[in-house]
Amino acid sequence: MNYLMKRFFLYPSLFKVAQIVFLFGLFLVLSIPATAQTSYFEQNDWRENYIADTYHLDLPKESRLIESNVRPYQFAVPVKVNRSIYLGDEDNGLDGYFHYFYSIVVTDAQSINFTLEGLNKANVVAVYVNSMKSIFGPYAPGNNKFDLTPFPNYFSNELTIEIISRKEISEGDLQLFKVGVVYDKERLKSSECNVDVNCPRGEKWQDVKRSVVRIFFDNGYLCSGTILNNTLNNEIPYLLTANHCISTQESAANAIFGFNYEAPYCDAPSYEYPGVSSNRLVGATLKATKDDAEGKLDFTLLELNQTIPEQFNVHFAGWSASKKAPRSVAGIHHPGGDVKKIAIDYDGLIVGTFSNEYDKNSFWRVIEWDVGVTEGGSSGSALFNERKQVLGDLTGGEATCDYPFNDFYSRFDFAYDKYEDSSQQLKYWLDPAELDVKSWYGLPFDEIYDSLKVFVYPNPAHRRIQVYGPLLSGIIKIKLYDTNGLLVWDTELLATDRILFVDVPSNIIGLHYIRLESDNSVIKKKIVFY
Repeated sequence: MNYLMKRFFLYPSLFKVAQIVFLFGLFLVLSIPATAQTSYFEQNDWRENYIADTYHLDLPKESRLIESNVRPYQFAVPVKVNRSIYLGDEDNGLDGYFHYFYSIVVTDAQSINFTLEGLNKANVVAVYVNSMKSIFGPYAPGNNKFDLTPFPNYFSNELTIEIISRKEISEGDLQLFKVGVVYDKERLKSSECNVDVNCPRGEKWQDVKRSVVRIFFDNGYLCSGTILNNTLNNEIPYLLTANHCISTQESAANAIFGFNYEAPYCDAPSYEYPGVSSNRLVGATLKATKDDAEGKLDFTLLELNQTIPEQFNVHFAGWSASKKAPRSVAGIHHPGGDVKKIAIDYDGLIVGTFSNEYDKNSFWRVIEWDVGVTEGGSSGSALFNERKQVLGDLTGGEATCDYPFNDFYSRFDFAYDKYEDSSQQLKYWLDPAELDVKSWYGLPFDEIYDSLKVFVYPNPAHRRIQVYGPLLSGIIKIKLYDTNGLLVWDTELLATDRILFVDVPSNIIGLHYIRLESDNSVIKKKIVFY
């Protein structure tokens, strides 16, 4: 340990101790997690006393270029470093934790992101980042088998990282895994024809917009994704995106998922956008995708490695595996990693094939956008039908502001159950209740049109059925009639959360009519039992 550090920790003046204790106490009240650790960045002399190691990157000019037509959309140059971090011979600080400092400097960078490897192995409890004298954090270690923790984009060419651990970190425990360098910040913007989701055209979609997520992954790439509901309505954080975005477990682990990144109001200036550290989760596990010799579909289902905090106010989107093209559709996405935008087509879809590398006719084709378009970074984003259910995820197309034509979305019905293996389909994950349904609703429950809109699943059914209606509540009288109009069975159930689970006697087989009676409505549906 160098002389300045030793002098600070072992022989401080009483006045210095008082200053430090006051600062620690102030941070404890304002921003410290339950572990009671706090950042040293607030100390005036942290820089000269603590930085033990600096990684300096100066890429040659020819290595800084990005191909504009690459898929997925590339916003930064990723550099695989795999460099052990030298942290010095540090004593524990006055808060009982070990504090280490490390710097990254990149020549000519407009912004930097990075990934650390080994934080869990090293018993790290928090990481802070100092960028342009702004302090971000605390960040918790990522929870994945690769022990990777990705960090967002910081608009500076120099970062200082504070690593706080429960125990002394041994040499080789931590690595700088990757660094992402942005040399052209214009790649983090969208074109002017894109429409903010909080403009009047997006008014109808204010609930499902909360399911849309911006994805940074592998330190240089951008896509969009959508949080999906499942038939147990148990808030498992499943996220749908494209295979051409994330197709490996390592990419899923080295990803940042940004929620609620949107303009606070229509056409708000960029300085009012949310900050880089707000509403973000890191790391996921790849559950299903399809890309092998048998076939290829451009979907990926991830499960986020963390429960989505309640304060994120997320919406778990409904979905439809219907083969019928809807009358109109909307796409909500993050073009160029920009705030949420919306594109709308009022004229319906047709079936299409994006390219020969994918299964034939496995895409919905948007012939022309009536509002907005999609761009690089929109890949993986959902296409919603008029019931606000996901129909597919964006693969790509020709659409630009000057030519709003021919976008292709990988069809949800193909991804749902075309292939039987659970790692190659959505149904296994999204229908854990085994209702054998082809569509599901969003959570919190969607307000779909009116109180008479009631859905009965599955149909055909074997004994158990599920009845959902946006305004279904209270005591519901349920009556089953045969095709001759004779009452064969009835019961009364209490509807909670707008949903009913109905167990029908096993001797009821064939076509029947189900009649649902509430205080203010009567609904009659056909249903087949087997």
